Amino acid sequence: VTGVQTCALPILGGTVQAQGQTLNARVTGPYGALRAAVTGRTGVLSFGGVTLPAQAVNLRGTLTPAVRVSGTWGDLTAAYDGRSGLVQVSGAQALTAFGQDGRVQGRASWAPGPGGSFRGAVNARGVLDQYTLAVSGPWNGLNLLVTDGEGLRAEGTASLPSGRYDVDVSRSEEHTSELQS
Repeated sequence: VTGVQTCALPILGGTVQAQGQTLNARVTGPYGALRAAVTGRTGVLSFGGVTLPAQAVNLRGTLTPAVRVSGTWGDLTAAYDGRSGLVQVSGAQALTAFGQDGRVQGRASWAPGPGGSFRGAVNARGVLDQYTLAVSGPWNGLNLLVTDGEGLRAEGTASLPSGRYDVDVSRSEEHTSELQS
């Protein structure tokens, strides 16, 4: 017998509904080149004071020989590389953070690092209610800037996932004198 035989997986698929998520999954192809697609809609997702709204999901990729996925999640373009463990997103995201509604635009990458740390970086700007924010840098050294139209300025650094931060908060002189009048 010459040549290589491949055994093709029949098309597998179905709908999964759990915890407000409705996703359709489909796996096709030979075992050495499995392809997958996930479409549908997530429910509302909340974590650490941040809530993301329900949004559409359209992801496609390979499971073998290596896991690689890309597509869209809401208004974000997303990609995952199984070899590096790196998730990358770019675009805009509506959210509520600590009771403030808004929209953030930018890009971020994330992967687990040694000792529970994060690898990757963020470069994002947005508006949450009356606050304008900018975040940039690696997860363990994020530069933060938050301002509002009334002279508030919060600037400093934060480190995730440790939760450490060093932020100076001030109010412009112009607005401080108005408050004292």
